[in-house]
Amino acid sequence: MNFLFEMTSGLDCFPEALEDVALWTAWFKYMMPFLVSRSHERYVDFLLEGLITTFIRVYETHIDDEYSGFRLDALACVGQALMKPEFWPRGEICAPIRHDWLTCDGQPKASPSCNGAISAAISFCLLYLPTEQILLWTKSLFAIESVHFRAHLLVWLCASYDCVLDEANFFSVLDQARFDIRWESSFLLAKERVDIQQEKLDEFFSAVRKFFTYGMLVLWLKQFSVVPELAALVRDKSIAEYAADVLLAAS
Repeated sequence: MNFLFEMTSGLDCFPEALEDVALWTAWFKYMMPFLVSRSHERYVDFLLEGLITTFIRVYETHIDDEYSGFRLDALACVGQALMKPEFWPRGEICAPIRHDWLTCDGQPKASPSCNGAISAAISFCLLYLPTEQILLWTKSLFAIESVHFRAHLLVWLCASYDCVLDEANFFSVLDQARFDIRWESSFLLAKERVDIQQEKLDEFFSAVRKFFTYGMLVLWLKQFSVVPELAALVRDKSIAEYAADVLLAAS
């Protein structure tokens, strides 16, 4: 994981070092298939999180320059890496993500957050999917029945919508949202070089309101209430209230 951070921060800090930039980029392209295959592995964070951060920094807005069809290949591999079986043993999101809301002594954390791998994967698809595919992709997010995934998704939806209301570069305000997203290295993308198009964000949140109803929110909260580490979402109320009064109420 450290080498991905070093590579991405190097690209960010030393863009004028052309030989080094070319070398880092070539190494990343070589390693990408191996990183996808091992994206479920974890040191501090999942490799998937660093893979996506570095991918976005390497390709920025010129993803279509690599070769014809590269965008589709990237979406099929990197964009779907979170759906690998290793992330979903027995149909539930894997233990490290389930336990994200527990302290080291196994007690529920006071402040829920969205896991960085989930946040990075969703942001990746929003950045590179064609606008006309966002509706169907959004529907697939809400078809996932994992209670823990739904909890992370709810936090991400509220946090990311708060960023959209800010009307700034999406990546530059991600770590300032009122709800916590644990995408630790997203600040490396916080320059004006790359951003999720407003058209896509509008289409996404319009699609969210088609599939995520007030009734579904109530159902999710009932599901969370019986899981100790997720019950904080119900006790705290701020996320549920934000979802009902701001996210779902927006026209």
